[in-house]
Amino acid sequence: MLNKTTSVTGIIVLYNPDFFALKKLVDSINHQLDRVIFVDNSIDENVEDMVEEICSIYNELNFIYEKMRHNIGIARAQNQGIKIALEKNSTHILLLDQDSVLPRNMVEILINEESKLIAAGKKVAAIGPSFLDIKTNQITGAVFITPFYKKISKDKSEVEATDYLIASGTLIRSHVIDIVGGMDEDFYIDFVDIEWCERSRTYGYQCFVVPFLLMKHSIGNGNKHMFGKNVILHSDFRHYYVVRNMIHLILRKNIILRHKLYLLFRLPLFIFVHTIFSNDKYAKVKLFKTAIIDAIKNRMGKRL
Repeated sequence: MLNKTTSVTGIIVLYNPDFFALKKLVDSINHQLDRVIFVDNSIDENVEDMVEEICSIYNELNFIYEKMRHNIGIARAQNQGIKIALEKNSTHILLLDQDSVLPRNMVEILINEESKLIAAGKKVAAIGPSFLDIKTNQITGAVFITPFYKKISKDKSEVEATDYLIASGTLIRSHVIDIVGGMDEDFYIDFVDIEWCERSRTYGYQCFVVPFLLMKHSIGNGNKHMFGKNVILHSDFRHYYVVRNMIHLILRKNIILRHKLYLLFRLPLFIFVHTIFSNDKYAKVKLFKTAIIDAIKNRMGKRL
């Protein structure tokens, strides 16, 4: 159990969630958090009923439901939840996606490992688990970006520094948010977590992975095996934001050089692969052209 000086609020951003997937998440966070905030970006008006039905099963779960008037994006929704959590004097914030499943005692272990790192003199920006992508069955632990590829650590025993954490499962101290700031709403949906981790680096902080904690997570709408690798499939809507935000990161001053070079290397490959396998190549090329122009002209936020 968490100690009395620690108060952890979970923030779950919802977008037309599946009932059973959301129930699995809530079941896994029950008794791990002091409070849960649901920030709902859904078009479906029945999501509040779904949340209340699921949470009613767990009598001791303290939850807050915030309905947005439209899809305000992942970054702004997370910031809305963070604002409420800080008002409730939470010491820590745990970011979560609606289709994740936490391992038992994950939050307690993250808190304990964070305390060890701080005691050892580390400036911890955030800490999170490894995750298992349930679509590809691939495990991702600590990530180190090189100019031409992304190295994923295979070590399962020691807590490791990482260049970034995916948002879901990321535990952040309120004190760090006061210094680094919240999520950048210009990005709207993609690369929000990567930008925050890069920004925290400019303040002298590091992100860490606890590899012996394995959280189940689902990325994208599916995957295809191409050129010997699993390629995550997203909608055209997401492809626009991936390309626009990737270029925006490359142009930013606070992104380290090796990460910029990696993105520069990855960008044409991403555009080529997703154009070749598109059913409407002309429309895809037009979409990517718009994304590139918008990035160069700094047209950020929600555009589609």
